[in-house]
Amino acid sequence: MYPYPILLDMTLYEILIVLGFVLCVATYRFHADRKGYPAGLENLTILGGTGGIALGYYAAVLVQAFYNYLDSGVWELSSSTGATFLGGLMGGVITFFAVYLIGSALLYRGKENIALRRIGPNCDIVITCVVIAHAFGRLGCLFAGCCHGAVVEGFPGLWNESVGAYTIPIPLYEALFLLALYAFLSIGLIHGWGHQLSIYLASYGVWRFFIEFFRADDRGQTIVPFLSPSQLMSLVMIGLSILLFLLRERKKSGRSEISTEFPTDSGENHVESGEN
Repeated sequence: MYPYPILLDMTLYEILIVLGFVLCVATYRFHADRKGYPAGLENLTILGGTGGIALGYYAAVLVQAFYNYLDSGVWELSSSTGATFLGGLMGGVITFFAVYLIGSALLYRGKENIALRRIGPNCDIVITCVVIAHAFGRLGCLFAGCCHGAVVEGFPGLWNESVGAYTIPIPLYEALFLLALYAFLSIGLIHGWGHQLSIYLASYGVWRFFIEFFRADDRGQTIVPFLSPSQLMSLVMIGLSILLFLLRERKKSGRSEISTEFPTDSGENHVESGEN
């Protein structure tokens, strides 16, 4: 763990965040190009994702400030407020869909709205990209010394410079989990399994719920006394994953055959079929 500046006054936390963002965009371009998405749809999605990341950070801080308020009765926004990923995810998702829906209405005005017609499969790609960015973000947390587990004597802990003791490296374990999940979701995209969004919500929700028992950095209280903020939101994620899965399966069962055409910039059509 090394929370000190090493390049242009940036720590490994900031460097890994930037690297995660670059890999996120590269992942989206790769999978979207494979499926023949038009450039306009790709650019709109990346714009929405970038806006979601930017405003998601502020949402993460605001949500943490709210939890701190429930715990202490004091509302404070400062450099010591902290941030919670699930709060940022919630704010990022809202921002993404706002940009995506408004942008698609303007981009495809008077034409068939491809962005809306392919919103499900496109979100499957987007969430896969979010996972790789999140994995590198957690590696950044490891070096920053935040989001750590309980203090231990030596192994299996790592020396935490910020705490001044050995702590269970929860960010490392979470990064490994997210990298494995990213590989699984990517394979699913290549083979057309579908439901990446539901798989992410369910798997990360379950993972985050149980890993919270080993977290030692207090994140405040919720309206449910025996659940941490992240555990409460994890349950919401699991419920939402089931709802999305059932909705998409119901939509798929109502179709006898799926065949979707994407006009390319050159005026030719790219045909993609069999994916819901």
